[in-house]
Parts: sequence; structure tokens; C-alpha cells
Amino acid sequence: MTISLRPEHEKLVQEKVQNGEFTSAEAVVEFALNRFLANARRDALLTVEERVRALDEFFADVDHDPASGNAPLPAEALSRRPLYDNHRNRR
Repeated sequence: MTISLRPEHEKLVQEKVQNGEFTSAEAVVEFALNRFLANARRDALLTVEERVRALDEFFADVDHDPASGNAPLPAEALSRRPLYDNHRNRR
């Protein structure tokens, strides 16, 4: 299988291999995919309130960490942020 990555993701994969964190690009992608699948299964078990709480913590970290301004936020998190902000404000 051949996959295409955005340039910033390809650079990250290459850095992980060059730094010795992984033995190959395939190992980086496999690790990331396994992590994603584990998180998806865990998230499916969370209640809505637990998901909102987790996102509150995530956005609090992003909002208060100056270094996070350089890191791309997950598109899904950004697209759903207004929903979570509205829910949080109604509590």
C-alpha cells in the first residue's frame, strides 16, 4: 500500500526515524494508527459529559500553552469547538 502525507506530516515521520524513535516510516505510521484506533474505542465508551470535559482540558492546554500556537490542531477538534463551547456555556 502506498499513502501520501502532507509535507508537515512527512517531515514529522522522517524526524521520528532520524531521531531513532522508530526504525522505519512504516513503524511510525503503524504506531500512530494503533494509537488512533485505541483512542477511538476509548472515546466511544465515554459519555457526552466526559467527552466535553476532555475537550475542555485539551482546549485549556492549547489556549494557555504558548508553544501550542505552532502545533496544528486537529481539524475535527477545531470544527467542533463551537459546539463544545456552547455546551460548556450552558452549564
